[in-house]
Amino acid sequence: QIHTGSLQEEDNERGVAHFVEHMMFNGTKTWPGNKVIETFESMGLRFGRDVNAYTSYDETVYQVSLPTTQKQNLQQVMAIFSEWGNAATFEKLEVDAER
Repeated sequence: QIHTGSLQEEDNERGVAHFVEHMMFNGTKTWPGNKVIETFESMGLRFGRDVNAYTSYDETVYQVSLPTTQKQNLQQVMAIFSEWGNAATFEKLEVDAER
């Protein structure tokens, strides 16, 4: 849970939190483009069912239901979460496609 929702936006920033939420699935330094989603799928997870996110007025929430005790999968999920916090790429092509 990240306390960044529409409540924290200024009038000229409306929709930015929701846009950023979507962009997290569009690439990071280690997982460019669709690789974030492909990595989750390689663990047997489905986007929407097992991996999802939402933005409300006071928070942005990223959810991953990882029904396994495999240490490697947990480590990868935590690494993706870390990159969402500090290495999202916001590539122009991905930004334009998300708009």
